[in-house]
Amino acid sequence: MKKKSHNRKSYFRMFHASCSVFHDNRGQLLIESIIAIFLVIVGMMAILGFLANALSLNRVVSDQLTATYLSEEGIEIVKNIIDSNKGNGKVWNDGLKVNAATDYSPQYDDKTLNAAGFQLGPLLYDPAAGYSYKGGGEETAFKRKVTLTPIIRGGTVNEYQVNSLVEWVSRGGGKFSVNIEDHFYDWR
Repeated sequence: MKKKSHNRKSYFRMFHASCSVFHDNRGQLLIESIIAIFLVIVGMMAILGFLANALSLNRVVSDQLTATYLSEEGIEIVKNIIDSNKGNGKVWNDGLKVNAATDYSPQYDDKTLNAAGFQLGPLLYDPAAGYSYKGGGEETAFKRKVTLTPIIRGGTVNEYQVNSLVEWVSRGGGKFSVNIEDHFYDWR
């Protein structure tokens, strides 16, 4: 009997064909690894970009919060002067008597408003004393202007419109401002 020799040849051809397939894929793993590393790096760069934006927005929000408090403090200074006048038996608008819109740069502890001392300079910050125009401290980017406008009805001033404007320039050069308005009346 004759053995089937052509089967051996066909097995040899199949083995040779399968080996040649493996030999053609030799650089495939390297290319796949390079692409995977590239995708991971691009993903990490995107995440770092988002983190950088979040940190810069955090600074903007912090500045806006500080400016809002400083602007509200400007309104509170006028309110405290009016309350102090009423408590001491004085005319409600003593120290506030103006005939036209007047700008002030008040301190948190002022008992009267002095238009002659108006300056739109930067507020100073001292960790122990807070924000002020007087005294020491580090110069900040914040500038506060309180505008007192009398509203005359029937020939007398029974109301004041108070605007407290805080302006600042951010680190990136953006100009921002917060303006709070309130009205005070002789209601007592």
